[in-house]
Amino acid sequence: MSFLNLDPDVNHDETFFDEFEQGLLENQTGEHITDPDPVDPRIHKTKNHERIPNVLVLDTQPCTIFNPSKTWKTNTSEYCFPLNLEATAALVKLAEAENKKIRAIGQRHSFSQTCLTDGALIDLCKAHPYNPKDHNNTIGKLDQSALSLLKDTVEVGSYFDVPGGMQIFMVNKILCPKDERDIAHFGKRRLFNMGGGDVQSFAGAFSTGTHGSGGKYSAYHDMVRSILLVASGGKIYRIEPSDGITDPNKHAQFYAGPQTHPEVELIQDDAQFYATLVSFGCFGIIYSAIIETRPMCFLNKEIKYQSGGWSSTVVKTTINDLMSSLNDQEEIFHYLYFNPYPVGKNEHPSYLTKSLSLVDTKDVVGNDESVQKWPTSFTRLPWVGDVVAFLANHRSTPPRRLIEAVLKTQRKDNGRQDVAYKIWNAGTSGRLMTIGTGIEFAFPANKVTEIIKLLIGHLNQLEKKSPGYYVNGPIAVRFVRSSRAFMAPNCAKFKNKEHDWWCFIEIVRVNSCDPEDDQKELELYAHLQKMLMLKGGRPHWGLNVQFPFTLEYLRSIYPDMDKWIEVKEFFDPKRTFESRFIASWLR
Repeated sequence: MSFLNLDPDVNHDETFFDEFEQGLLENQTGEHITDPDPVDPRIHKTKNHERIPNVLVLDTQPCTIFNPSKTWKTNTSEYCFPLNLEATAALVKLAEAENKKIRAIGQRHSFSQTCLTDGALIDLCKAHPYNPKDHNNTIGKLDQSALSLLKDTVEVGSYFDVPGGMQIFMVNKILCPKDERDIAHFGKRRLFNMGGGDVQSFAGAFSTGTHGSGGKYSAYHDMVRSILLVASGGKIYRIEPSDGITDPNKHAQFYAGPQTHPEVELIQDDAQFYATLVSFGCFGIIYSAIIETRPMCFLNKEIKYQSGGWSSTVVKTTINDLMSSLNDQEEIFHYLYFNPYPVGKNEHPSYLTKSLSLVDTKDVVGNDESVQKWPTSFTRLPWVGDVVAFLANHRSTPPRRLIEAVLKTQRKDNGRQDVAYKIWNAGTSGRLMTIGTGIEFAFPANKVTEIIKLLIGHLNQLEKKSPGYYVNGPIAVRFVRSSRAFMAPNCAKFKNKEHDWWCFIEIVRVNSCDPEDDQKELELYAHLQKMLMLKGGRPHWGLNVQFPFTLEYLRSIYPDMDKWIEVKEFFDPKRTFESRFIASWLR
């Protein structure tokens, strides 16, 4: 069966899925990587680059890089750490002179194959001076000179220029250090929103469409106002919307004098900006991004758990109620989690809603992390991964009660109040990412009831027909405002309509210690992804596993796909920054 000929709007009957399911179980789609532990570039020894100053390289070349969950690997000819912007541009020029590929790489957090390349990799983690363990001595050394070129009408204090290699937890600490001994160099600010983890590099997160839930700006890319990009030929561009925050006159004057900085060309154009926002590294090297921030606030967490009763009517009412609240308030954050399997006498799945709302700091009573200390401490123990993997995978039927326990445990956080980023952070995602994987698809909010019903029914059908094929964690639904970014999963335009809200459905699995279980996981993901593809879902660029991307399918779900390709050709005419993943559906 060719998925090139499938129309996402066509409704397929049960016979189709029966046949598809049978074909899935008869054909292997691949297996998890079984090579030795990955190279950790952060702790590996480095040496000076032989040809370019201010560049460090891993002392073992070439080397194999893995992501922590080992869903992908890539052999890189060179792993480079440029120490400044000039060095980054020089690396790009050298790669093109030698007709080689070169790409930026973040924290290797993604499960997808977006970054796979046999060329050189650029890691920007050493290109800024900030060290969270030496906060007070390094915070003032961060280069924020780009903010001096903003328009006079712009409130400069609301912006922060994030270096490309900086991790999200660093951004949070810089904007609002919780320890009173740490200098609040930028006052008390925060991100508009964040996802459940903070281990990713900010550039990697926003350029792949990573998001939180609810709020005025639900996704990282929608907080970005300006991007500093090193493109083909080592040319450096500052890219902004047509009404961008940078003053063109100030910018021109800054680069007209003695050149103590490499020259940067200012582009203020909607098409080029909204194409670049979500471009997963294939336009060039994102050296930094200016984001808009908000005053720091405290959040209160309200959690409601329902042991059963999930139905189309219930899910529709629940989502409509949450959507109504989101439309009424710009600063409220809703999440929905459910167990897709019945438990005991409860014939319908259980579910949990989590709502985060602003609190007047004068009234905060729960600034106490004790409710999260147990999972944090638990996941630090070296044997935890094996225990969790065994509990989640040692049976042929879904671990219903384990999933239920995960949902119920969250109730301990009810009423907790803390600074925003502490509440947003799920606490365990970074520590458990080596044993878990996930896929995620975005749908217009008005379609999500239908998709969840299909997903629940199909997971239960699959489990009954094919023992051992199940998910072993709660399914999450997050609410994300629409975006103008051409290739964002929450891009407003979809099949000749614009949608204000999108729902992201995340399906997670804890890996097994048994390779046969891992094989089933990949087959299950392949099955679910193709099913959601048939319904016109948009895969999260960082949360998909061996998804069968095609240009035809992408055009069917992204109306500005060809505009995006046109902008890509402008910044990368030699295809220097293409990964194998990108090249597979562009040609």
